[in-house]
Amino acid sequence: SKHHGGAFLQMPRTHLMSVAATVQYQMRKHASLLQAVLTPSERRAATAFAQAPQDYFDAAPTFKQSYAPQSGEIFGILRQMKETFESNLSASQ
Repeated sequence: SKHHGGAFLQMPRTHLMSVAATVQYQMRKHASLLQAVLTPSERRAATAFAQAPQDYFDAAPTFKQSYAPQSGEIFGILRQMKETFESNLSASQ
């Protein structure tokens, strides 16, 4: 949602790196599942974020503001991945 875009900007860099590592791990582990869930552009955005999260954010406010839409896109992708994982977990129990 539009309200979460700034949250990534306020996240400590160590947490951001942890999120990126988790995204990268999950994208590899569940590649076939995510292929059916995420669009090619969403997969590219998530992969780009996982490989270089620091490229999405910088100390200069104008840079942060210009990348705020991308952080919102990443939040949407993460939400979609989480919902898919939860749905699959429920179905398997």
